[in-house]
Amino acid sequence: HCQTAVVTDGANGAVIAHKPDDESEIEVYDVATPAVTSVIDTNGAGDNYAGAFLYALSQHYSLPECGRLASEISARVIQQFGPRLASQDYRDIVQRVLSA
Repeated sequence: HCQTAVVTDGANGAVIAHKPDDESEIEVYDVATPAVTSVIDTNGAGDNYAGAFLYALSQHYSLPECGRLASEISARVIQQFGPRLASQDYRDIVQRVLSA
């Protein structure tokens, strides 16, 4: 069964809901969308969000950190043409967001 669900809503941010294995309450995290100067192309934003979120999760970061990284990556992607960033851009964002 599903323990974690993520709902994204563009400029309105994202919500992460997680149900731990034990009998505790559902944890809910609101993730704000980073400031974006101009939206050029939204192609690939969702795929980049999912990929960044799963990458951070695979590295054992907290769910809020996973959401922050995913939001930063997708916010950067929509400010350019095309669905992906240069490899160095991904590394720079990962280091900045997950090292903070």
